[in-house]
Amino acid sequence: SINGFKSIVTTVAGWTNVNNPQASTVGQDVETDAHYRYRLAVKAQGSSKAIANSLSTNLLANSNITAVMIWENDTSGTSQAQGGSTTNIPDFTNWGLYSVPSHSIVVAVYGDFSNVDNDTIGQIIYLNKSTGVGTFAPSGGTGSTTVQIANAFGVEQPISFVKAQVEQVNCNIKLQPISTSSPTIISDELKTAISDAVETQINEKNIGSHLYASNLYATVAQVITDTVGANLYNISNIDFGTGVTDIQMLYNQKPIAQTITIS
Repeated sequence: SINGFKSIVTTVAGWTNVNNPQASTVGQDVETDAHYRYRLAVKAQGSSKAIANSLSTNLLANSNITAVMIWENDTSGTSQAQGGSTTNIPDFTNWGLYSVPSHSIVVAVYGDFSNVDNDTIGQIIYLNKSTGVGTFAPSGGTGSTTVQIANAFGVEQPISFVKAQVEQVNCNIKLQPISTSSPTIISDELKTAISDAVETQINEKNIGSHLYASNLYATVAQVITDTVGANLYNISNIDFGTGVTDIQMLYNQKPIAQTITIS
């Protein structure tokens, strides 16, 4: 409290009195062992020699970048549709990526692009990728970006990356009363709890993720149990649209929950 400290506990030469005219500011609790170990692991990843680990950690260290996905073609061949005719060449077609050059990476980022400029993103990529590793973004693709980053000698090098866009995901959830004692009208409390949990699970998916409606059943079932108790409702169906039970995001798409309908 204000003016609450008036006693000198340990004598210090030259001190005659003490007071606090302003209220004190509460500090932080002592760091837990678990938090320290997590922070240490993240720091270690930031200096990792593995491109994906180091690069993603350093990109996410920028508070305006919230999601990162990196694909690597570490072979000497160019990736092609269906993996091409040469063995060991990565097949990136599930993400809509074709002809990724040899020894190159595709870096996709998502976040608040109004507060982080292209040069900042490019600089982080340049400083954390290995020498001789190229960067690639599909020409003409939505979000494909290239900036010129100067090295220590003033020589500019093109750095390409992808600024992922929001891909809205709608979800329909159908509940069925188990018995005549089960409420036929689903409460707003239960609807809100289910909607929040499903939204969180969808929004946590990364760029280029494959979403499966089947992965939501356990989440919804747990919310029902926690909110109104077990043995009241069965989950008769979950989909992302009429009959759509899985969605493959592309290399430039970040899934974000839009409308969640519970009936």
